[in-house]
Amino acid sequence: MNFRKISQNGKIEESNLEECLELYANNLETNKSDYYPIFEYKKQNKAILLVKGDGLWDIIWGKVLVNLDTKEISRIEFDRISETPGMGSGIRDSVYENQFIGVKLELDTIIFALKQNSKKYN
Repeated sequence: MNFRKISQNGKIEESNLEECLELYANNLETNKSDYYPIFEYKKQNKAILLVKGDGLWDIIWGKVLVNLDTKEISRIEFDRISETPGMGSGIRDSVYENQFIGVKLELDTIIFALKQNSKKYN
């Protein structure tokens, strides 16, 4: 595995496991950071990116597994959610998460967005 970190202005630097895990924990705890960890799988050419966005009541954090060859999402998982049970908490459901599988990301930019399609999820 390769360990890197990316600053808010897009500068990527080498890192190590301990620092990346510390960045990950700090980001979830404080909802802010100057750097975000990147975990790269060398043999599979995939990377895990930590992502965040605004929910209705609080920040939502997730992990995105990206195929670096195709720039497509292989898996997505939301793990810190402070939303109302029965409303925003539904984003943890596989039905919701699976809609993003195969979505291509523009990784040349620092910021990307995922938008839910118009389907209703029960």
